Amino acid sequence: MLPKSLFVTGLAALLVLSACTFTVQPEMDAAPPAPAEAPAEPAQPEEIQPEEIQPSLQAAFILPDGNRCLFAGTGATMAFDGKRVNYTCDVAPEGKIVAILDDPVQPETGLTEWQVEVAVISPGSEGFTLDSSEVIQFTAWQIDLAGDVTCLHAGFGATFGFDDERVNYTCEPATAGATGPTHGGFLVLLGQPANVGEGVWHAHLAEAGSADDGWEMLDDAQVEVAAISGLDPLAAASEGDGGSPLAGTSWQWIKTEYGDDSVTEAADPARYTLTFNEDGSLAALLDCNSGMGSYTEDTPVLTIGPLTSTLMGCAEDSQAAEFAQDLEAVVSYVIQDGNLYLALFADAGIMTFEPLE
Repeated sequence: MLPKSLFVTGLAALLVLSACTFTVQPEMDAAPPAPAEAPAEPAQPEEIQPEEIQPSLQAAFILPDGNRCLFAGTGATMAFDGKRVNYTCDVAPEGKIVAILDDPVQPETGLTEWQVEVAVISPGSEGFTLDSSEVIQFTAWQIDLAGDVTCLHAGFGATFGFDDERVNYTCEPATAGATGPTHGGFLVLLGQPANVGEGVWHAHLAEAGSADDGWEMLDDAQVEVAAISGLDPLAAASEGDGGSPLAGTSWQWIKTEYGDDSVTEAADPARYTLTFNEDGSLAALLDCNSGMGSYTEDTPVLTIGPLTSTLMGCAEDSQAAEFAQDLEAVVSYVIQDGNLYLALFADAGIMTFEPLE
């Protein structure tokens, strides 16, 4: 099951007193043997109640420019035109305050879209003055959860869902000890995060697995949100000079030769492709799904950022999971004899690509 806080069940002992006759026995040299302890019950799988991992965790909002805004507290604070300063942001012009007025909201334009009113405020001898405010709408590309779970945007195309809640994010444990799937499935976020008040937001985390007729939900729980980020994952990459030998090239996967001498050949290379865009973004074809991400390179070092993709159910012979997993383990590359070779972490293998015509 999805990890939950270990429930501790107290056992109450009821002592029943009744009238009885006692017979005095002679003193014994040694105390009678203690009654044998009952055998311990088999250990049950640990269940972590996600919302109790870090009680009252207040979510941070990260604006598209990277400015991080934290909840301003429940006490008295300033307000302008009836709008309370609910979040204050880390970065502000000298002598100013940058804040979010009222709570962030999700407009009807999309399940992953957010809208905030960002204000610039000046402190003065007679109080605070609102210099300006601007309504900003952005896509939340990443949502971090309590328990060190990172969820990335699943794309805008077709996907699946449960009980009318769409799968909007795919999630991975961010650290070795983080919450992870326990039924052999994968983690997803369903629907929209819910505002439960006082800066606390809950998200519907589920473990999904494949079934004969599509997908099934293996487990789910409400989990506290640690951060909601509108920082575009391609923004940093787009600041590059576009001089990479990979920029503007497209490739199709031929095979991967692993360190244990095993070889996986692409059943259909045209279903597994990579395009390295000049702005530092990466487009991938993962069988029947399309993916997006970013890359950074300093020849021969190459890093491919986490890929977000649509979640269509592909054919049984799909190699998409293995292909995507290997891409995120890439550490270097070389272009030789017209082919692209990607080396995996710790000499785990070499991926071979041919130019995509």
